[in-house]
Amino acid sequence: ADALYEAGQTREAIAQYQELLRLNPNDNQGVRYQLTPLLLANDREAEAVELLDSYHESTAQWHYMKSLVEFRRSRHSTAAKTAMRAAFRANGNLVELLQSPTPPMFPNSYALGSPEEAAICIQEMAEAWDETEGYLEWMFSEYLLWEKEKAKKLRDRKRKQQKKKVGKKRQRR
Repeated sequence: ADALYEAGQTREAIAQYQELLRLNPNDNQGVRYQLTPLLLANDREAEAVELLDSYHESTAQWHYMKSLVEFRRSRHSTAAKTAMRAAFRANGNLVELLQSPTPPMFPNSYALGSPEEAAICIQEMAEAWDETEGYLEWMFSEYLLWEKEKAKKLRDRKRKQQKKKVGKKRQRR
């Protein structure tokens, strides 16, 4: 399937990946990670959704794929924003790597939430993102909003802790 894809035979590669999943539904080979972005890049949305719904994943790539599907379905919907926030929580390094002047290197291994995982996600998802007009711009704007909300929550938490400290001091007097 990989060789077919590299040779530009995308439709045949997709068929091979699907056959691999049929033969090995537990997918200990990780075929779903190659297949889903290909389906999305080739406007085979329904098949991608079915595949995404078949596996419950916590990887960044899975979350970013789900956010892409929701964005394609309904652009700036609540579902799309929720899926994007889940992707940011899974790996917030991705947006920073995309904005970096040097392209990320493809690592040999990674840990969930790491910059290496983000680099793999970028490599695997780039084609599907490029095929979806407005997605990357939307991702960047949502990331800025998410960062602002995180900063506000942190600030509010610190203020609340300060008030508790002041209250305890007053009680002691």
